[in-house]
Amino acid sequence: MGDLSENREDVLNLIEESITKWQGKLERAKANKDFSIGRDDCPLCEEFHEDGAIAPCIECPIMTKTGAKECNKTPWLKVYFACSTGSREGIVEAVREEIDFLQEVYSDYKEGKI
Repeated sequence: MGDLSENREDVLNLIEESITKWQGKLERAKANKDFSIGRDDCPLCEEFHEDGAIAPCIECPIMTKTGAKECNKTPWLKVYFACSTGSREGIVEAVREEIDFLQEVYSDYKEGKI
């Protein structure tokens, strides 16, 4: 786990990377292709998640925004459940919500709200 608390630009870049990854997932979902939604495919998790920690996501801007660790209280959960049902339309809708959420996180972080 890195320490980016001093460098907001680096965190903004990680959020942008996450948005870009989710946009790719949206294209895969529209084409009815598989994609990963795990921590190993998230730039923010790669930087901020610490396995076994009491507060594993403490510096992540998503946790700062929602107050919940491991992307609870985010559209990620909706994506997870949509993927388990296999409904392409539900998956596409949930992925779009995740992208919108990440764009909101980006804006809030850039404006210093989180």
